[in-house]
Amino acid sequence: MSKRKYSGLKPTRRDYCQFILLTLINYTQTYMAEHHPFFSHDAINRYLMEGDVSPEAVWLAVKDTIRYTGTPA
Repeated sequence: MSKRKYSGLKPTRRDYCQFILLTLINYTQTYMAEHHPFFSHDAINRYLMEGDVSPEAVWLAVKDTIRYTGTPA
């Protein structure tokens, strides 16, 4: 894992929701930090602990971008 300088940037709800929507295999904050050029694991952890990032909040933020195909199970 490469060392990064502290960028001072904080993740936002948009950053987190985009990550959840775009990742296909791993949804952990460690994975997000490893693949984002500016956010450290600690910054993401603070955002998730302090913000309103419940499953319901994430769903409300992304539900209009999800396209259903086929029939529901």
